[in-house]
Amino acid sequence: MNFCKSLKIKDYFRGKNNLVNIVRNKFAFHYDKEKIKKELQNVDKDENLEMFLSEEGGQGNCLYAFSDLIVHRAMLRHAEPSNIGVALNKLMDEIVKNVTRWFLDFGGEYLVIIAKKLNIDYPKTEILEILDPPSLRELRLPFFVKR
Repeated sequence: MNFCKSLKIKDYFRGKNNLVNIVRNKFAFHYDKEKIKKELQNVDKDENLEMFLSEEGGQGNCLYAFSDLIVHRAMLRHAEPSNIGVALNKLMDEIVKNVTRWFLDFGGEYLVIIAKKLNIDYPKTEILEILDPPSLRELRLPFFVKR
Protein backbone atom coordinates (compact mmCIF):
# COMPACT_ATOMS: atom_id res chain seq x y z
CA MET A 1 0.00 0.00 0.00
CA ASN A 2 1.19 3.49 -0.78
CA PHE A 3 1.32 5.12 2.65
CA CYS A 4 2.16 8.48 1.05
CA LYS A 5 -1.52 8.83 0.17
CA SER A 6 -2.69 8.27 3.73
CA LEU A 7 0.00 10.69 4.93
CA LYS A 8 -1.28 13.32 2.51
CA ILE A 9 -4.74 12.95 4.00
CA LYS A 10 -3.40 13.20 7.57
CA ASP A 11 -1.22 16.20 6.74
CA TYR A 12 -4.05 17.95 4.96
CA PHE A 13 -6.52 17.57 7.84
CA ARG A 14 -3.93 18.53 10.46
CA GLY A 15 -3.92 21.99 8.93
CA LYS A 16 -6.53 24.32 10.38
CA ASN A 17 -6.59 26.67 7.38
CA ASN A 18 -7.37 24.24 4.57
CA LEU A 19 -10.66 24.93 2.78
CA VAL A 20 -12.33 21.64 3.75
CA ASN A 21 -11.76 22.26 7.49
CA ILE A 22 -12.94 25.85 7.15
CA VAL A 23 -16.09 24.82 5.28
CA ARG A 24 -16.81 22.06 7.81
CA ASN A 25 -16.23 24.15 10.91
CA LYS A 26 -17.58 27.53 9.82
CA PHE A 27 -20.24 26.85 7.18
CA ALA A 28 -21.43 23.24 6.89
CA PHE A 29 -22.10 22.15 10.46
CA HIS A 30 -21.19 25.09 12.65
CA TYR A 31 -21.94 28.52 11.24
CA ASP A 32 -19.57 31.38 11.85
CA LYS A 33 -22.07 33.91 13.21
CA GLU A 34 -19.99 36.96 12.27
CA LYS A 35 -19.43 35.82 8.66
CA ILE A 36 -23.14 35.08 8.20
CA LYS A 37 -24.09 38.42 9.78
CA LYS A 38 -21.70 40.23 7.43
CA GLU A 39 -23.12 38.41 4.41
CA LEU A 40 -26.68 39.30 5.43
CA GLN A 41 -25.63 42.94 5.43
CA ASN A 42 -24.37 42.50 1.84
CA VAL A 43 -27.69 41.25 0.46
CA ASP A 44 -29.07 43.63 -2.15
CA LYS A 45 -32.45 44.97 -0.97
CA ASP A 46 -33.96 44.22 -4.41
CA GLU A 47 -32.74 40.62 -4.46
CA ASN A 48 -35.45 37.98 -4.51
CA LEU A 49 -34.67 35.48 -1.73
CA GLU A 50 -36.75 32.33 -2.11
CA MET A 51 -38.40 29.76 0.11
CA PHE A 52 -40.19 26.71 -1.35
CA LEU A 53 -42.90 25.03 0.70
CA SER A 54 -44.73 21.87 -0.30
CA GLU A 55 -48.43 21.13 0.06
CA GLU A 56 -47.41 17.69 1.27
CA GLY A 57 -45.86 19.34 4.30
CA GLY A 58 -43.09 17.90 6.34
CA GLN A 59 -39.60 19.26 6.80
CA GLY A 60 -38.15 17.10 4.03
CA ASN A 61 -40.29 18.76 1.37
CA CYS A 62 -39.34 22.34 2.16
CA LEU A 63 -36.38 24.21 0.76
CA TYR A 64 -35.22 27.41 2.39
CA ALA A 65 -33.11 28.53 -0.55
CA PHE A 66 -32.43 31.98 0.90
CA SER A 67 -30.54 30.64 3.92
CA ASP A 68 -28.45 28.31 1.75
CA LEU A 69 -27.66 31.23 -0.54
CA ILE A 70 -26.44 33.38 2.37
CA VAL A 71 -24.28 30.59 3.85
CA HIS A 72 -22.82 29.65 0.46
CA ARG A 73 -21.92 33.23 -0.35
CA ALA A 74 -20.26 33.69 3.03
CA MET A 75 -18.29 30.48 2.52
CA LEU A 76 -17.16 31.49 -0.97
CA ARG A 77 -16.21 35.01 0.13
CA HIS A 78 -14.01 33.41 2.78
CA ALA A 79 -12.19 31.41 0.09
CA GLU A 80 -11.83 34.43 -2.23
CA PRO A 81 -13.37 37.71 -1.03
CA SER A 82 -13.21 39.58 -4.32
CA ASN A 83 -14.63 37.02 -6.75
CA ILE A 84 -17.20 34.31 -5.99
CA GLY A 85 -16.53 32.53 -9.31
CA VAL A 86 -12.83 32.26 -8.55
CA ALA A 87 -13.71 31.14 -5.00
CA LEU A 88 -15.92 28.33 -6.29
CA ASN A 89 -13.17 27.13 -8.64
CA LYS A 90 -10.62 27.30 -5.81
CA LEU A 91 -12.85 25.29 -3.48
CA MET A 92 -13.72 22.68 -6.12
CA ASP A 93 -10.08 22.29 -7.14
CA GLU A 94 -9.04 21.67 -3.55
CA ILE A 95 -11.86 19.22 -2.83
CA VAL A 96 -12.07 17.37 -6.16
CA LYS A 97 -8.49 17.41 -7.41
CA ASN A 98 -6.84 16.78 -4.07
CA VAL A 99 -8.86 15.54 -1.11
CA THR A 100 -11.34 13.38 -2.99
CA ARG A 101 -8.57 11.80 -5.08
CA TRP A 102 -6.57 10.97 -1.94
CA PHE A 103 -9.57 9.28 -0.33
CA LEU A 104 -10.41 7.33 -3.49
CA ASP A 105 -6.81 6.16 -3.91
CA PHE A 106 -6.54 5.21 -0.25
CA GLY A 107 -9.90 3.41 -0.25
CA GLY A 108 -9.10 1.46 -3.40
CA GLU A 109 -5.75 0.31 -2.07
CA TYR A 110 -7.28 -0.56 1.30
CA LEU A 111 -9.86 -2.80 -0.40
CA VAL A 112 -7.07 -4.67 -2.17
CA ILE A 113 -5.37 -5.32 1.19
CA ILE A 114 -8.63 -6.58 2.73
CA ALA A 115 -9.28 -8.84 -0.25
CA LYS A 116 -5.78 -10.31 -0.02
CA LYS A 117 -6.12 -10.95 3.72
CA LEU A 118 -9.45 -12.72 3.13
CA ASN A 119 -8.00 -14.69 0.19
CA ILE A 120 -10.50 -13.16 -2.20
CA ASP A 121 -9.57 -13.28 -5.86
CA TYR A 122 -9.63 -9.53 -6.36
CA PRO A 123 -10.28 -7.76 -8.61
CA LYS A 124 -12.76 -9.75 -10.66
CA THR A 125 -13.98 -7.55 -13.43
CA GLU A 126 -16.90 -7.77 -15.75
CA ILE A 127 -17.51 -5.39 -18.59
CA LEU A 128 -21.08 -4.16 -18.76
CA GLU A 129 -22.53 -2.29 -21.68
CA ILE A 130 -25.41 0.05 -20.98
CA LEU A 131 -27.39 0.30 -24.15
CA ASP A 132 -28.92 3.67 -24.95
CA PRO A 133 -28.41 5.41 -21.57
CA PRO A 134 -30.48 8.57 -20.99
CA SER A 135 -28.79 11.89 -21.60
CA LEU A 136 -27.99 13.87 -18.45
CA ARG A 137 -29.88 16.76 -20.04
CA GLU A 138 -32.98 14.55 -20.33
CA LEU A 139 -32.74 12.88 -16.91
CA ARG A 140 -35.18 14.44 -14.44
CA LEU A 141 -35.45 13.72 -10.74
CA PRO A 142 -38.30 15.49 -8.96
CA PHE A 143 -37.28 17.58 -5.97
CA PHE A 144 -40.61 17.33 -4.20
CA VAL A 145 -42.17 13.95 -3.54
CA LYS A 146 -45.58 12.79 -2.31
CA ARG A 147 -46.04 10.38 0.53
